[in-house]
Amino acid sequence: MENLLRYLFGLVGGALAYLSPIHSLLWMVFAFVAVDFVTGVWASKKRALKRGEKWVFSSRRMRSTVYKLTFYIVGIIGAWLMQTLVFDFIQMRLERFFAGFILAVEFFSFLENASDISDHPVFRWLKKFTEKSLKDKTGLDVGDGKEGRNG
Repeated sequence: MENLLRYLFGLVGGALAYLSPIHSLLWMVFAFVAVDFVTGVWASKKRALKRGEKWVFSSRRMRSTVYKLTFYIVGIIGAWLMQTLVFDFIQMRLERFFAGFILAVEFFSFLENASDISDHPVFRWLKKFTEKSLKDKTGLDVGDGKEGRNG
């Protein structure tokens, strides 16, 4: 049993060492998702109280966040592996493009949550500015979309 544990720890250590070139991207994504989750729960509670409803923490939403984080990390690792092992002749840095997109989405979600929590004019303006910019540049109407959510 002890040898099996040594072998497993060796595999995990080797995998972590192999991924060391992208560890900062993985930590940034983890941090952004964590901040978005905490502010999302907080904003959800504030919205429910504002509507006079009873607020309940939902483990379904937490499970969804864990799935999302897992897929994000696997996606970044996959993009890095493709860049490193397949597209090494092109200097694109696929993992950075993918991580940048994820961070932008999570940051926008944070702005929505901050707007709902604080109701401060700066966050309301940033939220509207970001929505308008995204719609103008991509044609996507992101809207609010969070009004009915419970954390």
